[in-house]
Amino acid sequence: MLWLFDVSNNFLSGSIPSQISNQNELFALLLSHNNFTGSIPVQISSMPQLRFLDLSKNHLTGIVPSHIGNLTELGYLDINTNHLEGELPTTISYLENLQVLSLSGNKFTGIIANVDTEQLPVVKEAKDGSSLGESSPFCNLTFLKSLDLSNNQLSGDLPGFFWNMKALRSLDLSRNAFFGEVPTSSYYSSSLMSLHLSNNNFTGCFPPAFKNFKSLIVLDVRNNKISGEIPFWIGESNSLLRILQLRSNMFSGSIPW
Repeated sequence: MLWLFDVSNNFLSGSIPSQISNQNELFALLLSHNNFTGSIPVQISSMPQLRFLDLSKNHLTGIVPSHIGNLTELGYLDINTNHLEGELPTTISYLENLQVLSLSGNKFTGIIANVDTEQLPVVKEAKDGSSLGESSPFCNLTFLKSLDLSNNQLSGDLPGFFWNMKALRSLDLSRNAFFGEVPTSSYYSSSLMSLHLSNNNFTGCFPPAFKNFKSLIVLDVRNNKISGEIPFWIGESNSLLRILQLRSNMFSGSIPW
């Protein structure tokens, strides 16, 4: 039985064969940087030992199958730079061992439900594998360290629960259609090191929530509609900050140095 199957960085084409799921001892399936087309085979979700799944940089289309939630051992899921679309299935929240999730560079749409991750809801599943009731694809992902949703078509208010994800080190929501003010939260992630919110439609003043992110090294809010003064506390409260991108907003006043 195969444990690892890596054909990344080739010129392979056609659809991903559903028969690959017969390798039920596989823990790593790496198919990135090829020319695969078609949809993500539902059969992949029946590979119980899979821990690494990389389908990035292909030409995959369709939706992310809701049965992806069956891969409960996954620690790494990367499907960036394809042509996937539709809303993100809430069954992603079943992947409780995920540490890295990259969904960037697709055509995902919809609004991410703002739920309280301190009071995680029970997500019920219908017979067809779809979820019932309002939830978020990111509930229960308590080990997630890196989340990349950039370059999609996600919209609505920025959910405050992102600040409640205590293991999160890197969050990239750039190049979407989020709007409104960046929210506050009852809990602030002390581990967030890289935050990218550029190229959205955020408004309001400089988010006071950032004052509590003591581990921030990179903060990028370029190309939004944030206004008012740059706060005096930015240097003192975020002493580890090395990259600060504020260009193309509506800031006024003086530089607080």
